[in-house]
Amino acid sequence: MAAVLAAIERSQATRGLHKADLLFLNLWPKEILGCSEIALKIDILLRSIRRRTDSPSGEHLMPLEPKNIQQIGNELAIQWNDRTESFFDLQLLRRACPCAACGGEPDVLGNISRPHVIYSDKSFQLIGFEIVGGYALQPRWRDGHATGIYSFQYLRRLAEAHISNPSG
Repeated sequence: MAAVLAAIERSQATRGLHKADLLFLNLWPKEILGCSEIALKIDILLRSIRRRTDSPSGEHLMPLEPKNIQQIGNELAIQWNDRTESFFDLQLLRRACPCAACGGEPDVLGNISRPHVIYSDKSFQLIGFEIVGGYALQPRWRDGHATGIYSFQYLRRLAEAHISNPSG
């Protein structure tokens, strides 16, 4: 898999990608990816590339921003400024937390240390959220966890990945 991702990094198609996009592909939690991990990672990367290059002028498209965010039962619903909507099961959202305590972080050599996270029923109960710096959402969970900062791009990719692989 590392060779596939390295080839993607070197390809012409990834010139406009930020390092964070490529890091995102390597840090994606295994529980969400399921068995078609490489195909899903490549699909997410290609969708990201298409979104950045869909403009006829070749310029970057308008920044992705939520227009409305609401909790509806056990889901978080986001209406985006491009008139699309995303729906996140709260359990999926919490398990996809990008913070170092949940997803791990790379050391100086790039090795990722993944902690063992134990969840309770309170772990999946959303009690609130904040918009951080105009680029991310920071949920607060009933078990006290509040360090995950989900960039809007990460949330969009998470929604797209879930639509592509709903059982994963």
